[in-house]
Amino acid sequence: MKILIYSAHCDDLETGMGGTAKLLKNAGHEIISIVTTLPPRDKRYEGFDEDAITTRKRESREAHKYLGIDPQFLQDISEELNFPV
Repeated sequence: MKILIYSAHCDDLETGMGGTAKLLKNAGHEIISIVTTLPPRDKRYEGFDEDAITTRKRESREAHKYLGIDPQFLQDISEELNFPV
């Protein structure tokens, strides 16, 4: 079965239903994860050399990788389609 997980923020999948997603993935289901929002482009987190978007995407990709899921970020998709988020 294909399962779509559409989450508002980078950590929503992991903190809200990570265990369920992992169980479903381990049971052989295909999980499609779309992350809707990211921080503003000019925001930076203290102690990080990269901008906030890069930080949040990296953290989300690492968490998704643990779950065996490849995340898609709506901001990336919208930039490819040339419309604002």
